[in-house]
Amino acid sequence: MCAISRNDEVIIPDGNYVIKSGDHLYITGSHRDLTRFCFDIGIITKQIKNVMIIGGGKIGFYLAKQLSVLGMRVKIIENNIEYCKILAKKLPFITVINADGSDEEILIEEGIENTDAFLALTGLDEENLILSLYAKKMYHKKTVAKVTRMNYAGLVNSLNVDTIISPKSAIAAQIIRYVRAKVNKDDDSSVKTLYKIVNGEVEASEFIVTSKIDFLGKTLNELRLKNHILVAAISRNNEIIVPKGETTIELNDHLIIISRDEKLKTLNDIIRR
Repeated sequence: MCAISRNDEVIIPDGNYVIKSGDHLYITGSHRDLTRFCFDIGIITKQIKNVMIIGGGKIGFYLAKQLSVLGMRVKIIENNIEYCKILAKKLPFITVINADGSDEEILIEEGIENTDAFLALTGLDEENLILSLYAKKMYHKKTVAKVTRMNYAGLVNSLNVDTIISPKSAIAAQIIRYVRAKVNKDDDSSVKTLYKIVNGEVEASEFIVTSKIDFLGKTLNELRLKNHILVAAISRNNEIIVPKGETTIELNDHLIIISRDEKLKTLNDIIRR
């Protein structure tokens, strides 16, 4: 559990935190462990096998490719015939339909009722939200909507849409990562990847442990972490570790750091001086 949103307050939890009704929980873990967790608590009641994507742009293309790698059957509905030709050529293992994905009759004809997850990824925020709400209300599907306009954040959180993806937020995070890395270009421990979560109030950053780290070889219990900092996960030799107090920090580890108030530039920034 890497972050909690409660009554407009964002909390980075420690071992003493008590979960309350109404809390919004942000969970980290391996794909397998997260899937098992979602099944155990009832968020997922059956495995997602069939996915319908509305919109065959860049995001739709890459998501379709990745979902297919995970063994899911993917269908893309795209109204631009040229996009459809490109998708069909580059992704021959998915189904591509040239049609208007906002048309209810088309959705029914193409089997929305038998779809496990519905992704609305068109270029129009309003259309994506309406389609996702339709899929959720009429067919109780897992829904994902692409939203570009950041001023929709407050509205989106009150809607019954399972997941919102924001290209602008992703791009902004990558720009921040790039700038911080350039500022610390001589430090190999500078941030490698960065994601904004909880409406941009929390950062999830990836760092690589190098010989320049002040706490190499120490356990998490020995670290004097700053407030609102959490070592959420460690990737070591292609294995994902959810760290405990006795977990040591080793050379070449990839650390996922969750931070609320600190704008981390290097891995040493997580320690109180």
